[in-house]
Amino acid sequence: LKYTPSSHPDYNDLQICLKDVQEVADILNKGIGEKERFDFLLKLEKRLSGNVPVRNLLPHSLARSPSTPTHTFNQSLFNQRNIAQPHRVLIHEGELTKLCRKVPKKRYFFLFNDLLLYGEPSLLNITAGDDDKEKEIKISMSINLLIGQGKMEPIADSHTAKNAFQILSKEKSFVAWAGKLHLFTGSFYFMLFLASLCYFILKDYLLNFSQSDTPEEKEFWVQKLQEASKSRDAIVHVGEKKTDGSFAPKWQND
Repeated sequence: LKYTPSSHPDYNDLQICLKDVQEVADILNKGIGEKERFDFLLKLEKRLSGNVPVRNLLPHSLARSPSTPTHTFNQSLFNQRNIAQPHRVLIHEGELTKLCRKVPKKRYFFLFNDLLLYGEPSLLNITAGDDDKEKEIKISMSINLLIGQGKMEPIADSHTAKNAFQILSKEKSFVAWAGKLHLFTGSFYFMLFLASLCYFILKDYLLNFSQSDTPEEKEFWVQKLQEASKSRDAIVHVGEKKTDGSFAPKWQND
């Protein structure tokens, strides 16, 4: 078109054709992108085990009714992992340190536009190497963000948690922070196992010692949470009832 003078009799027709070609190219590129995203989710689905969202493939005609004997079949055999969804986008995945009852532990988180999963590397990761994004993850908890089952939000720094987030859900609520786990090595590790009393005396110090000063990593997670929220707002979701917004109390370090 740029080589055709505007005075040419075919110029207007060429403009219309170019516009049509661009629209078709945009549709094709969008379809290719959606296919690549869906294939990625299918691949990710194979890495996940444990408490993963599932869909039931049992034919409706065989669905268990009150008159059906419980020993006839096991419906769980028809459950299939249900990560790959047309509307679903993986926004971010990465490691956070979770505050647990005994010691802080590293946990792996998956933030989707509509879902939050966390878990730990499976014992089957023999050949995965050091690449976290190739390891199988055993999921401990799944939170549906789309219907308000829970949320993840940043919290202000305190003497017990820096660069931290609170994860709230109906099932349980807890604190996790950005940064690697650097504790219980050398003499501290020995003292912890030498006498449990030492842990209760030193735990606050050890907790602070374990938190890396990584505000940049926290800020990156915050940006991804905002990105997930915007993507979630764009989803047209019908038939799901939102929860009442009440969550389990957050466990505090004594």
